[in-house]
Amino acid sequence: MLARGLDGLEEGIALFDEAPEGRELRLCSANRAFANALGRASEDLVGQSLTALIGQLEADAGFCEALTEGRRAEARALVGRPFRVALSPIASTNSSALHWLCVLRAEPADEQRLSGAVLLAAGLVHEINNPLASVTTNLEWLAAALPSVQKPQDPTRWNALSTLSSALVDALAGTERIEATLQQLNVLTGLEYPQRELLDVRVILDTALAELAADMADGVEIIREYADVPLIIAGERRLRLALGQLLSNALQALDAGSRERKVTLRVHGRSPVHIEIEDSGCGIPEPVRAELFRPFVTTKPLGVGKGLGLYLARSTIEGVGGRIAFSSLPAGGTRFSIELPSTGLDSEPPPSSQG
Repeated sequence: MLARGLDGLEEGIALFDEAPEGRELRLCSANRAFANALGRASEDLVGQSLTALIGQLEADAGFCEALTEGRRAEARALVGRPFRVALSPIASTNSSALHWLCVLRAEPADEQRLSGAVLLAAGLVHEINNPLASVTTNLEWLAAALPSVQKPQDPTRWNALSTLSSALVDALAGTERIEATLQQLNVLTGLEYPQRELLDVRVILDTALAELAADMADGVEIIREYADVPLIIAGERRLRLALGQLLSNALQALDAGSRERKVTLRVHGRSPVHIEIEDSGCGIPEPVRAELFRPFVTTKPLGVGKGLGLYLARSTIEGVGGRIAFSSLPAGGTRFSIELPSTGLDSEPPPSSQG
């Protein structure tokens, strides 16, 4: 009866055990949905390894660590189409060996759309980088060669050369901005592997805020409430972009006609480190609160928000073992709360933490 019941489920369900010679997982049994997802008959799957059946899993370093420690783990797999793979341990009653319950669930349509967007972004970055490198190299050569040109007798020609030199500098600045945008695209879509390092979250917050200073409206008050906190381990650029997205949302939520326009940044705690980004803005509409972190969900007007910022911010924070949540404030506004695992290593207070 249980087998028939499992065959009626839409999710793929399989049972794996650990091979005696190592930690490779081998399939013992699978329901019809699991076999259908792989395009195989159930009896042909028995004895096959997890990696042979599903292929390379897209997972962070915590996935392998969880398997080694016998904890639940999740990853993403591409088996014809994107799937989420969840593995849960089942302890044996007569030995120390573990069995694993595997659930294979097709990604929702919006997740699949995001996967397609990532592949498109990868192709665009590759196609743009090649001509961009050529353009940048030639502009740098021209800018370096201009000072060696002899000053002509005709003042008009000399003025033209000076104007040309200024235009080359502006063009080089433009190529640098394009390159920076492509690097950000790589980071946001996960195409660039983030090098992890010891970071002070207060410095990351201040850096992200400084990058938004040019677009910050007049009359906005920034309040910093920074306590001494330990260092964390994360990818600096990816974490900066994630916190920058939350800060940008907080600034955009402020009503220009409101008397109180402030954003409060709080950092405290030791294990984990807590970050709070709070605004006195218009708040989040009730209909979208339950799906706020899903891709392509946005509260911004058409053409202003893409609906990926909060999704990617959550992915970054959860990717380093952290958590993110939000709450609506009684007086209006929103508070995003972040928890990040700490190293326990103390850091020096940043100069900007005062005030």
